[in-house]
Amino acid sequence: MKTLLFFLLTVLLSSSIVIAQQPDTNRNPLIDQNDFKHNKKYFLAHYGTDDSTKALINTFFRVRKAAAVEVAYSIVGGVGLYIFVNHIFGQGDNKSFDYGTVFLAIFAIPIIPAFAVGVAEGTVTHLIYTRKKLLHLIADYHAGKHLPKRFTHRTRYRQELRKVKGIKPSIWNILFST
Repeated sequence: MKTLLFFLLTVLLSSSIVIAQQPDTNRNPLIDQNDFKHNKKYFLAHYGTDDSTKALINTFFRVRKAAAVEVAYSIVGGVGLYIFVNHIFGQGDNKSFDYGTVFLAIFAIPIIPAFAVGVAEGTVTHLIYTRKKLLHLIADYHAGKHLPKRFTHRTRYRQELRKVKGIKPSIWNILFST
């Protein structure tokens, strides 16, 4: 079981590294290669020219942070559960009945896939909402294209847009936002 989990985590991490390091085929000449390394304040100062781009930048960085936190919590929770089961309910010299197996069968086995899904979902989300994609979206927006609906029709983007515009959320907007 340990070997299988180690193998799955290794494959997941190595595949995400390979996907993240693929070469960029459609380069935009308006974007400098070093701009991908900067933080949210730099993006807002240099690219946040209007409300839409500020909301897009805030949304990207908020989603990226939430994905990183989800991965960290999932890893810590999975390792903590494993250590808890192994230490508290593991086989010892004095134990005649193996409570660890019962606990693992009833509680831990259904929870372990949730931690794996959390790691996978957080990693994929972090790979989708990259700084490089954000820069390309902003460059396309400044060139006259519309922001893609897959980003602008999300609730997080609309919430950030309301914050940037200074619109205070009312109960009506919270309950019936489209």
